[in-house]
Amino acid sequence: MWLTYLLFWANALAHPTHPVHLTVTDLTLNPKTSVFQVSTKFFLDDIELALKKQTKKDLNIGTKQELPQTNELLLDYMAKHLVLEQKNMPLKYKFVGKEIEDETLWVYLETPKTAQKSLQITNRILIECYGDQLNLLHFVGKNQKKTFKFSSENTTQSVVIK
Repeated sequence: MWLTYLLFWANALAHPTHPVHLTVTDLTLNPKTSVFQVSTKFFLDDIELALKKQTKKDLNIGTKQELPQTNELLLDYMAKHLVLEQKNMPLKYKFVGKEIEDETLWVYLETPKTAQKSLQITNRILIECYGDQLNLLHFVGKNQKKTFKFSSENTTQSVVIK
C-alpha cells in the first residue's frame, strides 16, 4: 500500500498537470501604426499537444531539440485558430517572436495596417484539445478596453473600434 502511494505521488510530481485549460491574448491596436499587435500566452504543454496533433512530431519548444520550423508552425496554428476579420476578410499575421516564461509560452504576432472600424474575432485556440478550454482576449483600442471570453460554445465575437 505504502509503495503504491509513493509511486502515485512520484509520478504526479514528475508529470505535473494543470487543472485549468486557459489562454490569454492581448490584442492591441497600435495608435501610431494602425496595426494589431497580438500577444498570446499558452501553457507550454497545451500548445505542444495541439501542434503534435497536427504534425505528429514533438516540437520541443525552448530546448536544443526544438524543430527549425516551430515558428512557422506556431504562425500557422494562430492563423487558423485566432482569426481576425474585417469586411469578411481574415487579416494576415506576421510572426514577431516567442518567449518562454516558466511553464508558459508567449507568442507575438502583428497584422498589416488597418483602417476599418469593426473587427470580428474568432478564437478557437486549443478547443480541439480540451472541451473545457477557456480563451480570454483583452482588446485595447485607441480609447477603449474590453475583455472577451471564448469557449467551445462561443467562438466568435465582434468589436466596434472607436
